[in-house]
Amino acid sequence: KIHVIPNFIDPSFIPRQKTFSSKKAKLLFIGTAPNKNLERVLDAVRGMDVELLIVGYLNETQTNLLKDGSIAFRLVNQLSDSAMRDIYAEADVMVFPSLHEGFGLPIIEAQATGRPVLTSRLEPMASVSGGAACLVDPLDPVSIRTGLEKIIGDENYRNELIASGFKNVERFQIKKISSLYYKLYQDLVKQKSN
Repeated sequence: KIHVIPNFIDPSFIPRQKTFSSKKAKLLFIGTAPNKNLERVLDAVRGMDVELLIVGYLNETQTNLLKDGSIAFRLVNQLSDSAMRDIYAEADVMVFPSLHEGFGLPIIEAQATGRPVLTSRLEPMASVSGGAACLVDPLDPVSIRTGLEKIIGDENYRNELIASGFKNVERFQIKKISSLYYKLYQDLVKQKSN
């Protein structure tokens, strides 16, 4: 039998206040490997007045797309844990339309920080986000752009995502996750003694 127990959220991720920059929103994008889907995001934001905060290393194709699209961006890498929490706090929106993930920890890290999240409607991202994210088709730049425009332009929707994100994070608190492990071990001991 398989028992799935999710990752827990690091307790050092806490709500961080920030006034939303609707005129030039800062979009946090973590990772530049092919599954992270940066190229489609670059297509989606072309012509939008946003700034991408990219965590990772760019390849030549990605660098050229940023230049050709005249997309404002800042590239950071090799961040300490504290600096990583600060980059979440600096962002206005977490953009995570991955094609596949093992879990999708950045979703709940952003939610714990109090940032609206745009992510894939694919699994496991849809489940991890717990209905508290703008779900888009990661293969369609138009879907990604439409989601971003809604988050940036609709304050009520954005606030709903943030509030529901805080509730979603409760599922991943370390105490709750450790109790799932404890219950699993208890069940295994009971089975062995029978």
